[in-house]
Parts: sequence; structure tokens; C-alpha cells
Amino acid sequence: AVVASELFQQIPPSRSSRERRHIGEGRKLLAFSDSRQDAAFFAPYLERTYNRSLERRLISLAVEQLAVDEPPRTEDVIDRVRKIAQDHLLLDPDATRRKNTLAAAEWVTSELLAIDRRHSLEGTGMAEITIAVPRRAQAPHALLDLGLDETESIDLIRMLLDTVRASGAILPPEDVNLRDERFAPRNVEISLRRNGSERNVISWLPTRNSNRRLEIIQKIFHQRAISADPKALLEHIWEGLTNPDSDWSPLLTPIEDKRRGRVHRLDSTRLEFRPLSESHRPGRCDTCNHLTWRTVSGVCPTWRCEGTVRTIEDLAPLYRNHYASLYRELELIALSAEEHTANYTPIKAGDVQARFVNGEINALSCSTTFELGVDVGEVQAVLLRNVPPTPANYVQRAGRAGRRADSAALVVTYVQRRSHDRYHFQHPKRLVDGFVAPPVIILDNPAIGRRHAHSVAFAAYERHVVDAGGDEHKTVGGFFLPLGDGSGAADTTGDGSSPAHLDALAAHDTVPGIEGTGEQDFIDWLSGHPTELGKALSRIMPPSVAADIGVDKWHWLDQLSQSTPEEPSHGWLERAGNEVRTDIGAIREAIVEAVANKRYSVASVNQKVESALGGRHLLGFLASRNVLPKYGFPVDTVELDLSSSGDASATELDLSRDLTLGIRDYAPGSETVAAKSLWKSVGLKNQPGKMWPTYRWAVCGDCGAFRQRIDQLGATHDRDDDACPICDSKKLQSNDHGHFVLPIFRFVGQRSGNVGDDRPPRRSFSRRFYGSFGDERNNELIKVTDLCDNVTVRVGLTKQGRINVINQGPLKRGFRVCRWCGFSEPVIDGSKPSGRRRKRTPHQDPRRPNKECDGPIDTVDLGHHLLTDVIEVAIDTPMDADTASSVLYALLEGVESLGISRADVDGTLHIADSSGSPHLIIHDQVPG
Repeated sequence: AVVASELFQQIPPSRSSRERRHIGEGRKLLAFSDSRQDAAFFAPYLERTYNRSLERRLISLAVEQLAVDEPPRTEDVIDRVRKIAQDHLLLDPDATRRKNTLAAAEWVTSELLAIDRRHSLEGTGMAEITIAVPRRAQAPHALLDLGLDETESIDLIRMLLDTVRASGAILPPEDVNLRDERFAPRNVEISLRRNGSERNVISWLPTRNSNRRLEIIQKIFHQRAISADPKALLEHIWEGLTNPDSDWSPLLTPIEDKRRGRVHRLDSTRLEFRPLSESHRPGRCDTCNHLTWRTVSGVCPTWRCEGTVRTIEDLAPLYRNHYASLYRELELIALSAEEHTANYTPIKAGDVQARFVNGEINALSCSTTFELGVDVGEVQAVLLRNVPPTPANYVQRAGRAGRRADSAALVVTYVQRRSHDRYHFQHPKRLVDGFVAPPVIILDNPAIGRRHAHSVAFAAYERHVVDAGGDEHKTVGGFFLPLGDGSGAADTTGDGSSPAHLDALAAHDTVPGIEGTGEQDFIDWLSGHPTELGKALSRIMPPSVAADIGVDKWHWLDQLSQSTPEEPSHGWLERAGNEVRTDIGAIREAIVEAVANKRYSVASVNQKVESALGGRHLLGFLASRNVLPKYGFPVDTVELDLSSSGDASATELDLSRDLTLGIRDYAPGSETVAAKSLWKSVGLKNQPGKMWPTYRWAVCGDCGAFRQRIDQLGATHDRDDDACPICDSKKLQSNDHGHFVLPIFRFVGQRSGNVGDDRPPRRSFSRRFYGSFGDERNNELIKVTDLCDNVTVRVGLTKQGRINVINQGPLKRGFRVCRWCGFSEPVIDGSKPSGRRRKRTPHQDPRRPNKECDGPIDTVDLGHHLLTDVIEVAIDTPMDADTASSVLYALLEGVESLGISRADVDGTLHIADSSGSPHLIIHDQVPG
């Protein structure tokens, strides 16, 4: 932000007279980040920090102009700030005086309440803000009697009242609303009273042992060896400040509060501003290094500091301070910043782009969405907030500037403290003049060609079904379950938990078969070798791919529908159908058992899970199971739904992520930055008649192998008791087992406030596992020859590797999730319970603001699984998990040398045999 501010100051104004009428005189700065969240965070951070420095520059300039004869008061400073701001178009000169005065008053009030004291005008030594002593006021006799002189007595009162202002107990200028979010986190009305602190009320006298005011007097008494009672003196000063007949009483304004009685606030109009000068110097504590303007006997007013304040003799270091330089030298140029990321809807993103091109927005903080195909007009400066991944990225980002023949371009790259950035800092030419490989489209990729063949075949089949008077298949249940089975259709009769409905549901086949399904009909239709389909595939497939997958002889059809011992990775459609029927069959077993025992509520929950499994979108499911092509885009996505937040800006946001990232970034309790606001995940979205699927998972306590299986709520047998498929052990690793839900219906979010000075912390992390409970592993590992003489390395490839991603919450204790309303929160108290169920406790219903729900709470993890191409590497030498992880990540970082982007692959460890030595798993982020 410091670099961006200085860069923006050096950009000349736009040459367009129309653009110069806008804020910042049409100046334009582009900032790029690799991370969407970094880009979203930087826009409000830059705008706030830059404009806060600009506001302080205005206040400093106003105080300097006014303090010729005497220190100006708050109202004087506000009026002068307004005039200067209007003259430099920082405020609209055509707006009303009242409106602009309010804006200036808010800027000055922010300085009165500044919590970043080291960066404030006072903390940098540019100006003191203190009470203006009433002209008739005299030092209290109680202070003079203790040996303090007139100046010391008044300075002590100023120091005490300054603690009141530092606590925020002030009466703001007229029309200023302290509850406004611009004053966050101090956007509350604080009051002061003699005794007894409570929420938003501070006490002049200490409620318990001590407070800042009493401690200041105690320090002075100690320094001067005064034996009087400091608390009695503090009480005496209070009486003098609040007595209506006292000359000091105008400083504290009494307020009658219906609940708290009489309280007081420091009147902001009674404050004055004294600029730094040769005759008015601050002091600095030799212990805490804080800069302070008032002291008595050299005591430091900082809480619990025993240091001594000494007047600063050499003012040069103060003037050289970075922030002080800004407040003295910053050009009066305003800045408006926005983000341009995938967080916005296309309409909103287009509007932001248009406003930037027109000069209404000065700084645009972008993610990679702004690299290609965007003409942003006259841009003369680009800031790269990290070193781009490749020379191609650098060229695209740098090329946004200087696109006009008669304009110059300046590209500034900020090198972050990480290995990639530091390497290119040492070798900048490799990035700036680096080789940009031309895009390569490999047409003879059999994996991609095969999925396109499946896609063309499925489209032709659907047209055939519709032409024959049937309905197209839209859901997983409608295609993979027998016709009339009913799974996947939500119960719309309202009797989903009634015994009659559930008894009828239990009458279905427990384990559905393939007969009578859309899947079987699809295979039967293809087995007739439709002529037009055969011609289409021969026409569009490259000859090498057509020969590889057997287009002429329809070998691809057999490979689609069934696997063989020779090719265990074939049979994509068969495997997808078996997965659906196995999961739904397990759920139906639980329904039958629950109905037989008349546990209709349990049966109802299982019925909703079955409906959710069967109701998934068919095309997305087939793409995620490698039957259809994914075209490089995620099909398993999840959204942070803000529709119930009640915030107008939520309609402009589209917070969708790949499920692998979504279960981490949108996990309950996590916060996301978008549109200059923080959005907090507060629940899981559910749908009428459906329930998110839940799976049991475990890591073997002996060999470390991973396993999972669909959960059957209410079933009498416990799946966690099943033996490990690798070593037959029933032992489980501590904290590495439980249940995870698949959040297929979206997360629910609410606005949680403005973006602060720090990024929202990542509250939980996801882990990746390879393997699944009950899967048969047939891929043979083949020895790699000519690699190493004394260590054997074996490698295997599978096209159907299952990668399981699980988020266990901040402390690996899971998340509490309500089955009824979807309320969710991370478990941060106590330990994770052994089962899913907890007692019902009232909680906020995320669907209905200010409404409570008392539904049953489960403690679960979040999870997702995907099928992808996997390379399994076995190094036949003993390795612990830490060593294996180091080797794995060295391999992953090395893929760049093969022309593969590091972002395209990831990895994990896998226990494949009873030896316990991990295998290395490298998997494709986009299969094919």
C-alpha cells in the first residue's frame, strides 16, 4: 500500500478533460494479485489507508494555516479543512455547505478518536490535540498545596482528560454519528461517570484497584515523594470538573441517560490543535518509546510504564518519519479504489470496468481475471503485488499499461518473502525477457477425445429420447435408478415424515439394479451402433485418437460401460452407476430398518439424504466422474449464499468456489472479503425434502490407510468397526475419524462488517487423502529403470483415482450443524464427541434473522471427493511422513521443468501396504 500510494501520487492527471472532472483527476492505477482474496482485500485497504493519510494531511495543513495567532479549536479546523478540500476537489464544491462540513467533521473526529496512535498526527509529533483551558479557570488549590505549580497542575488535568478522549468518551461535533462504521472498531457512544464502569461506560475513579488516571497521579506522587492519597486527589479533580459552578465545568458535558443516570462526555468543541514548532516540542519515553506532549515530573502517561519522558531536542528525525512526511508533503489528490475479481457478477464487474475506463475509479485491484482481452484505455502504471507465476503472466499484466502510442508505462513489482518471488528478484531478466511458450493444443489426447466421444454420444441419445416422446434425463436418480423408482424427487406432499409415506418408501428395492434405468437404455441404444453417431465421431475425432479408442469398431463403447482385468480403469459409466446405486442402497437399508423399528424421524432424515443423492444434476455428476469432459472448469462448485443477509450489495456478488476450496474458504466461522465488506459463513443451505449426504471416514491407527463409506443414520451396525482393507486392523487414529457432510446445496453467509487492517485469518485447513473404504486397487506399480542403483522406484498410473478432501475445523474438532435450519459453527470448546448427535440447544436460524431454532445438532466434518488421473510413486526405502512430504513437494515443485503449471497438480501421501511407508500421490487438478 505504501508503494501504491507513492506510485499513484506520481501519475500525471488524465489528458481527457472529461476524465479530469472525476475524483483523482482521472488518474489510473492497476494492481494485480494472484489470489482473489488478496485482490479483494487490497482495494479497501489501499483506499482507507491512502485517504486516511490524505485526511491527516488536510488537518495538518489547516492547523498550520490557523495557528498563527493561537491554537485553533475543533470547529475552526473543520471549517478550514472543508475549504481546502473543496478547493482541491476532494469534496464536491457544488455540494451543500452542510454536507461538506459533515464530511470534514467526520475526518477530524476520526483523528480525535484515533486508535493507531503511532501513525496519528499526535503520535508522529506533527500536532498536539489537547483541551483548551477555559480562560477563567485556575489551577485547583489541592494541586498547588501539594507543591505543583500552575503549569504542572493544568498539565496534569490535561493528561487526565486525554485518557478520557483516548477511551472514546467524547461528544462529537454536530451531526457526526459515532455509530457510523467509518469509526469502527470504536463506532459506539462511550460515556464517563464518577464510579462504576460497565459496557460503553468508563469510570473516572477505579472500579477495582487502579486505572490509567489513578496510575498517572501515583507515578507523580512517587516521583515527587508526595505522601497524600492519590485517589482522594482524583476524586477532588472530578468534583471540580463536574461542579456547575466551577470554571472547569464546560469541558465535560452532562447527559441524562434513562438507564445509566447522569453521565458525562468530553466536549470536542473544547479541544484545540497545537502544531509542532521550535517552541512546542513533544517528549519521548526512554522505556516504551511512546511520544507524548504533556508530562509532569517526567512521568510517562502510558499504562504500566515506569519510564521517563524527555523533551526531544533534535526535530529532524520527526520530520523524516514516513507518516509525518506524508502528512506534510502528500499531494492533495483523492483516490477511489475497487476490486475486479470473480467475486462480482458479470453485470457488476462490467460496471466496475466501465467506471475505471471513464476515470471514476482510480485504482483497480485485480486478480487474474483482468489479464486477458481487456482494453482499459490510458493506464500509465501497473503494480504487481507479487511476482507473477510465469513470463506469460508478467507480459499480460505489464501489458495493461502504456497501450497508447504516445504514453509511457511504469510497471512496479513487489517481491514478497517467498522462494518464487525472491528467485526472480535475483534474476529479473528471466521474468521480464523470459520465453513465452506459444499455446499448444494437443488434438491427439485420447483421454480428452474419449470424453468428447462420450459427450457426443450422450447428446445424441438425449435427442433420441426426446424425439421418441420421452423426457430428457436431468438428475442422477432419474438416469441411474430404475424408471418409477422415485429417488431424487423431493417430497412435495408435506407428509415426508409420516408413517404412511415412509412405509411406502421402504417397499422399494433395497439395492436398486441396473435393469430399467436410463443407463441401461443408453448402453442398449449405443449397442445398435447408430449410423449418424458413428459418422459424427469419425468426422470430428483426429485419426490417431479415433484409432486409439476404436471409433470404427465401437471399442470405446465397451470401454465406457465396463472394466476388464486388463484395463481396470475402463468402465467409467458402470462405476458411476454402481456408486449411485450402492450409496442409495445403503441409505435404503437404513430406512427399512428404521421403519421396522418405527423410528420414523430417523427414516425421514435418511429419505432426505436419498433424495439429495438422487437429485444431483446429471451432467455435472458425469463430468466429475470422468464420463464427460470438464473443459477445464470445476463442475463440483459451492456458493456462499448471501440472499438472507439483507445487504443490498449481496445481489452484486457471486461467491462460488470449487468444492475442494469451498469447504475450506466457506467453512462455518470463516470470513471472506468481497465488495469492501467481510462476509461470514454461518450455516449450510438445505433444500425442502433433501438432506446433505454424510459419510463415515477413518484413518487406520496401525498402518495409516484411509477409508470412507456413506453413512446410514440409525443403522444398528457401526461402520467404524469395519476392518482396515490394508491391514485388517480396527484401530483408528486419534482425531482422524468421524463423519463428514458433502455440502452440495451451498453455504449461508451474512455480512460481518467492514474490512479492517488485517486479512481475515484462515480458521481451518483441509487435508487430502487417497483411497476409499472398500475400493479395489488393481493398478500395478512398475519399476522405473535406469534411475538409481541402490533404491528401487516403482510408478503406477490410474485414471480413476479418488482424492478425498476433508476439513476438520480449526482444532480438528469438527463443526456443529443443525439438521433443520442448517446453522453451523466451528467447535472450539471441549472435545469432539464420538458420535454425530448432540443435545438440542437453541441457536440462530440463518434462514430467518432474529429467529431461533432448536433442531438437533450433529458434530461433523466437511468433505468432498473427486476422481482424477493419479500417479502413484513408491520409493522402496523406509520414510516417515515428514520425509515423504518433503520428497513429494520437491516433485510437485519440479513439474514446472516439464512445462506443467504447478497449479495444475497437487499431491498427498498414501499408505498402500502393511509396511506403513507412504507412497507419493501426484494428481491432476483437471483430469485429462
